[in-house]
Amino acid sequence: MTNKELVAAFIEAMRISDVAALTGMIADDFSWWIAGKPEYLQTAGAHYDNSYHFLFTIADGKITRMKEYMDTYHAKTTFGL
Repeated sequence: MTNKELVAAFIEAMRISDVAALTGMIADDFSWWIAGKPEYLQTAGAHYDNSYHFLFTIADGKITRMKEYMDTYHAKTTFGL
């Protein structure tokens, strides 16, 4: 599987909450970093249309790190936090 295919499969597994598939695609020391203020990242039932950029680091066919950039202010205002 190419790196591009791995990332596409990872995003799809995230979309459908396939934890078993996700676990198979990440390294034992996988880390997920999210920019912004953590208190803005709580979810609610409102319509949510944010912009994202994911930066993946891959080694030996596994995702070792994922950095997530998003508009945390948009999350804050959408969810009324």
